[in-house]
Amino acid sequence: MRSLNKGFTLAEVLITLLIIGIISSIVIPSIIQDTQDAQYKVAFKKNFGDLTQALKKASLDGTIKGRCSSGDHICFRNIFLPYLNYIKTCNSPNNSDCFASNYLQSGWQNGASVILSNGVAIIFYDYDSNCTGNQTGIFPGIGACGEALIDVNGYTKNNGKDVYWVEFTENNLRSNLGTGNILAQ
Repeated sequence: MRSLNKGFTLAEVLITLLIIGIISSIVIPSIIQDTQDAQYKVAFKKNFGDLTQALKKASLDGTIKGRCSSGDHICFRNIFLPYLNYIKTCNSPNNSDCFASNYLQSGWQNGASVILSNGVAIIFYDYDSNCTGNQTGIFPGIGACGEALIDVNGYTKNNGKDVYWVEFTENNLRSNLGTGNILAQ
């Protein structure tokens, strides 16, 4: 009598494993990237909220309008320092000690930076003490006092996908997407 063996041959198993491996190599990096992007956005939203609260608290001590002379980035940063939990501050020309040097161009190298206790790096840039400026043109007709770049995972882990831009008005903080903008892809 002949018995029937029910099962898979070695070739069938290997082909199946090969197909699973190919699909995994395509799908897993995408899943990891989506997870990292979501983590960056969550970290940005938290820091956006922290900066908004610092602005609100600073406004209770007096408006930020007119507190600093235009272009005084250190003064502008120092308005927020009492309301932020920070471990280090840096000023031009040593901002690269606090912020990724590849972002220190187009005037940002002259800004004033800070590293928060959670590792987040922020560089502040004051461009109008009267809060009528609008460097970017993104919000026409709405004046701003200054802006900042927020590196949500710290300046030492620069990967180009974790830096967000915000702009300070006299009473509010905004970004060009409302919830954040990844500056570099």
